[in-house]
Amino acid sequence: MNSNENDESYEVVVKHDLIGVLHNASFQTLNQAYAYLRACWAKLPVDRDIDIQFGGAIYDKHNSRKRVLAFGADYLTEENGDKRT
Repeated sequence: MNSNENDESYEVVVKHDLIGVLHNASFQTLNQAYAYLRACWAKLPVDRDIDIQFGGAIYDKHNSRKRVLAFGADYLTEENGDKRT
């Protein structure tokens, strides 16, 4: 990951419905962003309570932060990369 996030094209955000943002990072390529999202997703609790939701997404920072890929609870990542809970 580059230290200057402004030069990065993609942002990954993983959220928990009660806690908010769990993971957030920026990458130059979609492949790097996808690998990071998959790695973060794999670390989430396997025995998730049915009432607890997780969501993860990749946003294109050079295209108005448009969401290009999402995992899990869609409502947690439907806004264009907004990091609010």
